[in-house]
Amino acid sequence: MTKQHLRDIVFRYFLFLLGIFTISLGIAFSTSSGLGTTPLASLPYTLSLGFAPSMGTFMMLLNITCFLIQLALLRKRFPKAWVLQLPAAVIFGWMTDFSNYLLSWFEPANYGMQLACLAAGIVLVAAGLSIEVSANTIMLSVDGLVKAIVMVTEKNFGKIKVGLDVTLVTLSIVCSFVLIGGIEGIREGTVLAALLVGTLSRVFTPLITGQLPKREKTKVLPTNFAAQDASD
Repeated sequence: MTKQHLRDIVFRYFLFLLGIFTISLGIAFSTSSGLGTTPLASLPYTLSLGFAPSMGTFMMLLNITCFLIQLALLRKRFPKAWVLQLPAAVIFGWMTDFSNYLLSWFEPANYGMQLACLAAGIVLVAAGLSIEVSANTIMLSVDGLVKAIVMVTEKNFGKIKVGLDVTLVTLSIVCSFVLIGGIEGIREGTVLAALLVGTLSRVFTPLITGQLPKREKTKVLPTNFAAQDASD
């Protein structure tokens, strides 16, 4: 491995970490808006309202669960490089809690401020996803599960992704009724995030990729299938 190749790998993993941190900030903004969090964060948020562990802890557990389901689905077909999803799950969980802490002081005073906060969250999640895609390294386990299902069923990535989002939101609603007696964390913002994040990411990804040094565009690890989510 040459020094240049090593620098490329380090740079790409830095981009990946920057991407998932940006996603976590977007989730924090969406949650703080009070208009509903993103589909990805809906179940961890609801569980954190009913149990002691934090939202970040439940986010980590969600990704670890998705990782274990991948193992069960793919078995011998499971790519060894995907094991890196596990430390990514822990880091993303920590980032989720840290981002929520950074915005813990913020309470929108009116509906207009809530909408502005929600808009910031959606843009940040889309930008973070685009940065993660541009890094072309590993993926969060939720996206890894989508790819595993695609490998087994040979169905469209985008449709499977939508199906998983709907599943997470549905589970969140059920848990919310059981734990709290009503719906928490699922509102118009959740629907807007589901509709707009993918569209914005398709706009941001080529812009971000185009700004990378030419040598950084060469493939490092064939593990990131999140780009398909941004294109389907």
